[in-house]
Amino acid sequence: IVPALAARAHADNLPHVIAAAIEQSGLESVQQLSAIAVTSGPGLAPCLDVGLRTARQLCIDNPDIAFLQINHLEVCWHASYLPSAWSRRLLTASDDASLMLQAHTEAPPPEFPFVVLLVSGGHCCLVLAKGVGDYELLGNTLDDSIGEAYDKVARMLDITASALPNGKGVHGGKLIEDMAARGNDRAFPFTEPMKHRRVRETSVLLSFSAKESLTDVAAFTGL
Repeated sequence: IVPALAARAHADNLPHVIAAAIEQSGLESVQQLSAIAVTSGPGLAPCLDVGLRTARQLCIDNPDIAFLQINHLEVCWHASYLPSAWSRRLLTASDDASLMLQAHTEAPPPEFPFVVLLVSGGHCCLVLAKGVGDYELLGNTLDDSIGEAYDKVARMLDITASALPNGKGVHGGKLIEDMAARGNDRAFPFTEPMKHRRVRETSVLLSFSAKESLTDVAAFTGL
């Protein structure tokens, strides 16, 4: 991801996203909102700045609308509390929508305390959620997130969207996942990461960079 290009894409698309959200909500205009929540981090600073500036300006233009800065990761693990109508719209717009929707509608929202495994392109952590705003980090990645590792491996192996039918716009991780489903998971004898690392019994540490290095070696030496 090139931060400057990503920020430009945010700036170009955000007005359309806001307009679509207002239309889907059934409201007539932004003025009918009681609050605007915007991600303040973590994330790419240029992209966060686009969202913050846009939300702040909307609240300045409409003083009755509250301005709320929220944590990106916290919102992710509270998504299960969205009203079913909204979650249905969000899930049906994503990959494997039918399976996700079925899992979401069949399982009730979790009750505190619960454990969260947050996996994304930029983050990979295990969190104990004791209540809203009350969290304990149980473990984190020591290097890359798993999504980042997948994308790096896709670039190493020169796996692009053209590798799959209808693969246009599909990210590297998804391409590898689809190809691995048809592959041999015993073809390369990769070692187990962090097997000999001494850690506290209560810690949960993750590492993915070793797998990237092993894949790199296997790809270019035919291990």
